[in-house]
Order: sequence, then structure tokens, then C-alpha cells
Amino acid sequence: MNTLSIFTVTALAAALVACGTVPQPNAALDRAHASYETLQGDPKAAEYAGPEMTQAREALAAGDAARARGDTLRSVDHFAYLAQQRVAIAREATNAKTWDKAAADAKAGGVGDKAAREVAAARMATQAKGAELAAATAGAQQDKARAAELELQLKALGSKQTDRGDVITLGDVLFDSNRAQLRAGGLRDMGKLVEFMRNHPKRTAMIEGFTDSQGTESGNFELSTRRAETLRMALIDQGVTADRLRTRGYGEAYPVASNDSAAGRQMNRRVEIILSDENGVSKPR
Repeated sequence: MNTLSIFTVTALAAALVACGTVPQPNAALDRAHASYETLQGDPKAAEYAGPEMTQAREALAAGDAARARGDTLRSVDHFAYLAQQRVAIAREATNAKTWDKAAADAKAGGVGDKAAREVAAARMATQAKGAELAAATAGAQQDKARAAELELQLKALGSKQTDRGDVITLGDVLFDSNRAQLRAGGLRDMGKLVEFMRNHPKRTAMIEGFTDSQGTESGNFELSTRRAETLRMALIDQGVTADRLRTRGYGEAYPVASNDSAAGRQMNRRVEIILSDENGVSKPR
């Protein structure tokens, strides 16, 4: 094997720098804010659902604080969900009291018990439809928000979508030449990958090692296998459970560039991490 170049860093290695202090986007929390502001525009909400509006506002404040602290996606989503639920409760309280008042006014106006009952029945039907719509909307919003957050996380990891799933490619700058031992601080900037695995506990990862064509075939196979296993152990040390990580060495097989040039050989010396779908399923090579 040639001496490894320190410049052999793929897109992921650059993307795995430590997070800054700027709050990360969260579509679920933004939608909860929008729902609250829409209901807040109804003057009856403050009159009929003051306590519920206060609870929704407190949940939003907690979500904003969690996002500003850089808490996990799951934590921020939790507060966004609470806020959405409390906005829905406030909306239903507003509708219920509005219809109650309409029924009382109808009865007081001399239209009789029958008309009052009809108003009450209309209120109940409207409430049922509103609750059903609110639940469907909230579910769709949560699904859309999670998809958007997932896309942002994968983009931050520098992953590439393939027919096998999302693939993260690491150049051999993590290792010294012809060795499987990680360089000092080799995984220091892989916090985003560890955090991703924590936020998506059903996902698994296949770690595959590759070399260029220089050296013996058996030696290259052994080196690629040991490097993949070294990366697996490093991730386990950072909190990823062992049953979610598998390894495979391929040696000089499956080159992504020609081995006839130094640049091509650098591209072939790599470790790929294939992330499964949410059900833990990934397509075999």
C-alpha cells in the first residue's frame, strides 16, 4: 500500500465537524408555532380557552429552549407534540363554548328546546369533525416534520442515497499506512453519526472496508476487514450498541476509481457505512 495522504478526506469527513451553537431547524416546532399563532388570531380563543392557550404557549417556550440548548431531535419533537396537542385542546374548548353560547342564546330567544337541541347536535357534529381533522393534520405534520429533520441529519452526515440505502464514505485518513489502528482523534468529529444512531434506535449500520489493488489480495482483504472492525469498536465505545453494527472487508474488490493513478487509489482506500431504513433493513451487496 502507498503512504496514505492526509488530504484523502471525503465529503463526510468535512461534514462531521462539531456542531455550532446556532439552533438547528425543527419543522415540527415551527408548525406548532404556526398553529398557535393561527388560533391566537381568533379573539374568542383568549376569552373561552385562556388556560389552554397558556399551556400551549408554555410548551412552545420549552421547545424553543430545548432547541436553543441543542437537545436531541426527540426531545424537541416531544415539546412540539405537546404544543400541538394543547393548541388542539384550546381550539376545541373555544368551539365548544361558542356553540354552548349559541344554544343558550337560541333558547333564551324563545326558539324552544327543540331548536336548542338542534344547535347542540350541530355543535357535537362540528366538534367530532374538527377533532378528526385535527388528529389527521397533526399526524401528517409530524410525519412531514420527521422526514424533513431526517433529510437534514443525513445531509449533515454527507450521506449519499443509493439503491442499498444511505451511504457514508470515509477516506483512509483515519488510519496510518498499512495499519488498522485509528489515528489519534480519528473519531473525534463523528459525534453527528453517533447522535444520529441514538435518535434512530431502529436503524442499523453495515461498515465495509476497501483497499486499492496494491499489495497482495489476501493482505488487502485482511486490512480492510480489520479497519471496518476497528471503526465498529470505536462507535461502540461512543455508545452505539454492538447489535446494530456489522462489518465486512472486501479488500480491493468494488473499486470506485481506476487503480492506475494515485488519485484513483486514494478513492478506493475507504470505509463505507451503509445505514438501514427505519425497520433495520438494508439491501445486501
